[in-house]
Amino acid sequence: MADSVINNGIDYVKDTPYRGKDVWYFIQSTDPKVAPIGSPAILPAHQESGDTSIEGDSLDEQTKMGRIVAASTNEDSIDLTAYMVPGDKSTDIIIDAKHEGRQVKVWRVVVDKRLAVEEGDHKAYPAMFGYGVVDSADISDEDSFSEIDFTLNILGKLTNGTFPLSDEQVAALDALYEYERPGEKEGEFKSTSNTANKPVTGVTINQKTASMKVGDTKQLTAEVEPKDATNPAVNWKSSDDTIATVSAGGNVTAIKAGTATITVTTVDGGFKGECAVTVANA
Repeated sequence: MADSVINNGIDYVKDTPYRGKDVWYFIQSTDPKVAPIGSPAILPAHQESGDTSIEGDSLDEQTKMGRIVAASTNEDSIDLTAYMVPGDKSTDIIIDAKHEGRQVKVWRVVVDKRLAVEEGDHKAYPAMFGYGVVDSADISDEDSFSEIDFTLNILGKLTNGTFPLSDEQVAALDALYEYERPGEKEGEFKSTSNTANKPVTGVTINQKTASMKVGDTKQLTAEVEPKDATNPAVNWKSSDDTIATVSAGGNVTAIKAGTATITVTTVDGGFKGECAVTVANA
């Protein structure tokens, strides 16, 4: 009887690769005074290039029975080059971390709409995250623009997850300025920045009351004022988790019959908004 022939086929993808310009690196200080809970990630201005290295040593020995190779260590690292811009907090974060021996949080985010997943009122994009130690930070002051090049050696290894970005934030990353017709505006183009602090002045929830049945879920949205506040981060809380719980993104889940108050509090200023939830049996 002839041996059977096995053909398990092939697996391949034909699509347009995502662009390097759509990969953004964000950082955040680990100093609680600089970045308390609820603080936004920092986008280093005018990134030129980012390189992520997935590396590590292997155990490699020769024996009388042949070569033995085994995985040994993870030595991931991220190298980022960016032009230096007045008011860019990332430069201070990197230099401070190097001088003070602090770690830096870092995210590599692929902002490609094909990879985005819906997450409440925003989208989430694939990301790699790690805590890094600044190995070096080189500042170059030549005839061109001043630039900083720094390397972060990752503790342990980079881990996979998602990074939240609203459509407005993605548009801001993509666009330098919007189209205008002749005579609509005056003066020269001036770049925007977040260096001017705009404190939060208030917050409301998109609805003040909500009726639910046990097992239902409802997405609440916090409306922070002003809309361009420097730190619009908020925290959600339920007055009674046995009746209704609320996620970090404002998604309410009805647990049992009763009433509970869902409260949103701004990190900046401590302003509060409330929604009274009534839960009935299904």
